[in-house]
Amino acid sequence: MDKTPSNNSPKRYKGEGRVAFLSNIESIRKEVEAGWPLTAVYDRHSDKLNIKYMQFSRYVDQYIRGKSPEKTKPAPKEILKPKAPVETKPKPLNDPMPLADDDLF
Repeated sequence: MDKTPSNNSPKRYKGEGRVAFLSNIESIRKEVEAGWPLTAVYDRHSDKLNIKYMQFSRYVDQYIRGKSPEKTKPAPKEILKPKAPVETKPKPLNDPMPLADDDLF
């Protein structure tokens, strides 16, 4: 039995995109340091790299900008300070004939 994919694409190996990125890193570094938008740099090199833009931007951060390869975490939410208690007035009763004090006990 033939185990080739039905779409006739070649088999891909893990790390293949990273190797392609690193083999083109000098030209990518020059364009990034020259101030080109990252999307433009990606568009110029995407056919050689065969990776998605998100992965490309991670590699740029890790290998060119020197940021740690940690997964991006959302910024911590601002710590809310407790608010001063708001004075509330009792709501008026909707009863047109409120009870007398004697009727309460």
